[in-house]
Amino acid sequence: IMVKANEPIPYLLNDDMILGLMLSDGYLINHEKTTGHSAFVLGQTPKRIDFLNSVHDYFLTLGLKSSLRTTYTTIKGVKFPSILLTTSNNIVFDKLRNDWYPNGKKIIPKDLILNQKIISFWYQGDGYSRYINNGQSVEITIATDSFKKEDVDRICLQLKTRFNLNFHDWFRYKKYHTLKTYENQTTERFMNLVEPYIHPVFQYKIKHLDKFTKFKELKESGKLYKCGSSYRLALTPNIFCKSKIPN
Repeated sequence: IMVKANEPIPYLLNDDMILGLMLSDGYLINHEKTTGHSAFVLGQTPKRIDFLNSVHDYFLTLGLKSSLRTTYTTIKGVKFPSILLTTSNNIVFDKLRNDWYPNGKKIIPKDLILNQKIISFWYQGDGYSRYINNGQSVEITIATDSFKKEDVDRICLQLKTRFNLNFHDWFRYKKYHTLKTYENQTTERFMNLVEPYIHPVFQYKIKHLDKFTKFKELKESGKLYKCGSSYRLALTPNIFCKSKIPN
């Protein structure tokens, strides 16, 4: 049964998935000319359509319809597609919009309390990870570009006090306040924290030091074949991918 725009769904105010996505790519729009209430919007690239479908299905369980449509952004004459998920309007989204956009610009509400699930959905949307120092460390970056330093500092403090995660504010390009860490204990603890909630399309963002070590051992032993941008065990090579990866 779908709820109407003026029928509140109180659970939305504290929904971990919505709060996590609001920290990243999610935003709220107000449809003043129709119902007068707000809707939740989330954009992703086409290759992440499975993730958007899972969000769509979740909203259905709450009684909210959502639609998917393709939009294009032109950069230097090249069109880049993206898919927007937009929910039906609901009065509870009005309250969230007031919390996140008190003066028309997105902020992090001061009463937002991070938990495992919120962090996980936040990381899926705005997180990035890579191996550094020849696989001896993992670097985690979480884009918080649209937020002020005071918001980022407050989130850093929560990550430290609630989860013992040591992130710092990286003033990227002397313009954006971005969270970053490359401390091995923190990165491993962080990956273990978020991994249970990571959707398969974002699995590539999960990086553990022991997995890199295993990959490196196989590579150096000559037991891997390179097939495009992926790798296969030499025991089951693809007939079209017979060049061993270089040491």
